[in-house]
Amino acid sequence: MPLGGPDGRFVSGTSYAVPFVAAALLRRPERELLRTARDLGAPGRDPVYGQGLLQWPPCPATGR
Repeated sequence: MPLGGPDGRFVSGTSYAVPFVAAALLRRPERELLRTARDLGAPGRDPVYGQGLLQWPPCPATGR
């Protein structure tokens, strides 16, 4: 389920993601986050998706 911005629209991008990744890093080591990230785009690290999609904590809406 997409997260909405203050005006109810879908939001994305590194500026929006930074606080979530920073909070996750406080709870888990970086290697754990990299190990569990979902790879997007070209295999491995790439210029569009970086290391991939953060998969922690599991999203209750999808059960992942």
